[in-house]
Amino acid sequence: MVSRRNVARCWLFLLGTTACTPAAEPPKPRATTAAVSPDATGAPDVPADVAPSDSASAAPTKPLLDDRDRLVVATVPTWNSSRGSLELYARQDGGWRRHAAGWPVVVGRSGVAWGMGLHPDDPPTGEPRKREGDGRAPAGAFELTMVFGYAPTAPSGTALPYIHSTATLRCVDDVKSAAYNRIIDTARVSTPFTSAERMRLKSDVYRLGVVVAHNQAARPGAGSCIFLHNWETSDTPTSGCTAMAPDKLQELAAFVTARSAFVLLPKTKYAALRATWGLP
Repeated sequence: MVSRRNVARCWLFLLGTTACTPAAEPPKPRATTAAVSPDATGAPDVPADVAPSDSASAAPTKPLLDDRDRLVVATVPTWNSSRGSLELYARQDGGWRRHAAGWPVVVGRSGVAWGMGLHPDDPPTGEPRKREGDGRAPAGAFELTMVFGYAPTAPSGTALPYIHSTATLRCVDDVKSAAYNRIIDTARVSTPFTSAERMRLKSDVYRLGVVVAHNQAARPGAGSCIFLHNWETSDTPTSGCTAMAPDKLQELAAFVTARSAFVLLPKTKYAALRATWGLP
């Protein structure tokens, strides 16, 4: 098990290998190529929550994103909105410096709903929760674990692990499969499934993408295969991902590190959580 407190960060594919790299420090490390192999045994262990101390001298709780060095922040007007805007931030002098702002994005055709990521898994009553096939993009705060694309090698400047999207690469969305919410190479892995997302398409939608670590525990039906990727058009929402113009995605992929986080929230919820989460 690799603790969240460890200075290393890991990426994993079920039926693939688990590997760790040191957390990125300037200058950014060169990207590695992630291999998909049939040896992994499951999702990464998540440390149990630490019970709050009863001591009056206990240290105050740190903001949720206090240990992150870069943020990708997308906001939408309401839970049911399919369009929003995106900004990039880098930590500087104990605060956040805006790197880019005002990028238009499209999200799920039905809007957004609470996902499973870095934030507490206890959505308030009356607010939607992400489900498989609901057409909503997961809301919350999430790690970004990997870049993928049609090119055989990582784009220049990429710090996250990179995987080449071959014709046999799939992301499984079959809730009954042992490979649910995992990227596998069907040329090497025989785990059965009845439904999966092709990672190499005839279109450019997946020419470049970044994996959003939603539902890493692979809870059946909680949503799967969530990415940042190229949009089909600026007016076409997704089935649950966040999509943007190709030139913006290229800049984003070169900007993020192993200590980055992706945040997607309705604007009113963003304002309510700004201090608790340590948002810009």
